[in-house]
Amino acid sequence: PRDSQIVMFQRIAALNCDADGNLDAGELLRWGDLTTCAAAEAHCGANCVTRAVSDMSFEEDVTPVVGDTVELQATPSFVGKTS
Repeated sequence: PRDSQIVMFQRIAALNCDADGNLDAGELLRWGDLTTCAAAEAHCGANCVTRAVSDMSFEEDVTPVVGDTVELQATPSFVGKTS
């Protein structure tokens, strides 16, 4: 549902990067999990956990580095009653 869509912005700091200064993929996945959980909680009005992520797409072919801002968007695609 569109009214449950969440948009989050994360500024990349040095602690989010690998030794080469590029955004660590694990950090990106963690931020994605936080965003999807926030969307689920906005939808149902209760604490939630992320069971699955159906799709993750990257709008541009770039390598995010320290100082860049990442925009994450999440919208629930399926709502169930159990995990």
